[in-house]
Amino acid sequence: MNKSRISRREFLQLTGINSAAAALAAAAVPLTQGVTAFANAATPYTEAPALAARAKSGDIPPVEQRLPDNPMVVNAATVGRYGGNWRMASLGPNDTAMYLRVYAYEPLVRWNQEWTGVISNVAESYEVNPSATEYTFHLRSGMKWSDGLPFTADDIVFFFNEIVGEPDLLIPMPFYMQNGGADGTVSKIDDLTVKFTFTQPYGLFIKQVASPASQPSTCIQAEYAKKYMAKFIGWDQLNADMLAAGFTSYWEYFSHFVYSLSGYRPDPIYNNPGHPTLYPYVVDQPLDFSATQATFVRNPYYWKVDQTGQQYPYIDQLTFNIYADISTMLLMAINGEIDMQDRHIATQANKPLLVANQEKGDYTFFNTKADSNAFAIHFNLTHKDPVRRAIFGSVDFRIGMSHAIDRQAIIDIVLIGQGKPYQAAPLEGTPFYNSQLATQYLEYSVTKANEALDKVLPNKDVQGMRTLPNGDPLVIVIETSTSGPDHGNAANLCVQYWHEVGVSVVHLPEDRATLYSHKDANDLDAMIWSGDGVINPILEARCYMPFSNEAAWGVAWALWYIDPGNPVAEAPTGPVLATCQLYDQIKSTANETTQINLMNQILQIAADNFFCMGVSTSEGGYGIRKNSLKNVPENMIGSWVFPNPAPYNCFTFYFENKVFLPTIRK
Repeated sequence: MNKSRISRREFLQLTGINSAAAALAAAAVPLTQGVTAFANAATPYTEAPALAARAKSGDIPPVEQRLPDNPMVVNAATVGRYGGNWRMASLGPNDTAMYLRVYAYEPLVRWNQEWTGVISNVAESYEVNPSATEYTFHLRSGMKWSDGLPFTADDIVFFFNEIVGEPDLLIPMPFYMQNGGADGTVSKIDDLTVKFTFTQPYGLFIKQVASPASQPSTCIQAEYAKKYMAKFIGWDQLNADMLAAGFTSYWEYFSHFVYSLSGYRPDPIYNNPGHPTLYPYVVDQPLDFSATQATFVRNPYYWKVDQTGQQYPYIDQLTFNIYADISTMLLMAINGEIDMQDRHIATQANKPLLVANQEKGDYTFFNTKADSNAFAIHFNLTHKDPVRRAIFGSVDFRIGMSHAIDRQAIIDIVLIGQGKPYQAAPLEGTPFYNSQLATQYLEYSVTKANEALDKVLPNKDVQGMRTLPNGDPLVIVIETSTSGPDHGNAANLCVQYWHEVGVSVVHLPEDRATLYSHKDANDLDAMIWSGDGVINPILEARCYMPFSNEAAWGVAWALWYIDPGNPVAEAPTGPVLATCQLYDQIKSTANETTQINLMNQILQIAADNFFCMGVSTSEGGYGIRKNSLKNVPENMIGSWVFPNPAPYNCFTFYFENKVFLPTIRK
């Protein structure tokens, strides 16, 4: 991000913190930004050759019968051609965020490409009552699932009213449906109209719907799910079906075929060829723990067309080659065997090698605006061990550990000089910039580190290493994901710096699923992850309050905020509770000025209590794309809330010089 200061108005235009008064006053929001009506209704729709052949044989209906009555028309930057196989590299079943980012982002409404607001998607329009307690969405007539069955309000209502709260499945109400201490409700008005109702004003709801968290609203077909639920087919039939499929647990069976709450298993959406979706691609070769490759082929019933009437997507197939290590991915990239990707391979350490092999690999670069901090360090303030909790919970401990870090050395070595020392804080030039939070305790000073640490851990052994109060050795484990090699490299340097001030820390690199299982069970000492989203901390507050289980510095508190019934959950007190209460107020108001003021109060509490520390701003994000792959923007915003590259309409990407006809599995 440009370091020069921008005006508040410019920032609001950039971030999408729009005037809620305008939104709430709207009788019906058409949400047409970035889309057009089909210019010539008399022009026939066209489709990929493979689908045309299937339609001609009678295997599937003609394209005009597969599309909705009013397909969503998305203007491609350049009208593309059909064909091609988009090759990527994945870490496998636990890398499901990658799949969502490429093709499985289809919420009711979605972010526009500037992240300045929402546009239509599954819903053609929506209405909000004046108190922002009721949101009514109008669906597309004639829209179909990938198996040809109609998509209606019944499918949306089914998830919330039949799956959520089912005693034997233990699936809670999703976080984005919680407001004011109560769950929202979902009701069917008619086949094409569904209403979300909350007991208190929920001004952030539309932004939450546009975020990946709302995926459950549009990913479960009722008729499909019923086949895997005891209350619809009876326990005798369910038990027989379970045993035939090799399962003895109802929860495991349902998680495998319908909906997985756990992030540590292959999600049915990416693993089950029979799972109906609304996405541009459907499962061909499943993603599972034994797979070396996962493939996805075009959905014959995808409901978007380009400005000439061609049914999307342009590219025939997505292929994710699965590797256990990132060095192999890098080799594939420089050999020209990856068509477009930033995830995993686009580290600063890898960039010189990628630049040197650009001609060989026949690729070019695109730019991404990454998270606000390259490395957020989370010490677990809710540790199960009361002794470690007391240590990590001391502000003096965190101050000492922060002063012990030579941030400039990490920037120079790991980030190749890209970045500046910075705590986990919103960026300068935004309405959320807090100078105290961003700049405190950045100085690399062994003296200051020891002064602070001596207040908490004054005792040392004969080697000069700090001990627990009872004299036992203190060894802290800091965990990182092998999917982010820069994180591990930064951790290795931090371990050295902390050793210099007498704190023994061991770095444990591991696959993402293992790291997350430790985190979500509150079994962490510490971990490193990226900072909050690049633009708007209201939508990604992980470093400032226990917003979600991504707030690894306070997982038990975060689980309480998400689901108080979680056995690991613990109610916060004092300043942490105050941040939760303030965030509840943010959710309840749609006034942009009030939202910003409340968020700034949270940030000040975070500054005063120093919950989470950072290392450096995140600069120079990038990715690679083959020269033949077109319609890929040169510049992208990168965030989980804005799950790039999906908001840039990957279904419009195309190869200008390739034809590829996949095998369609019926």
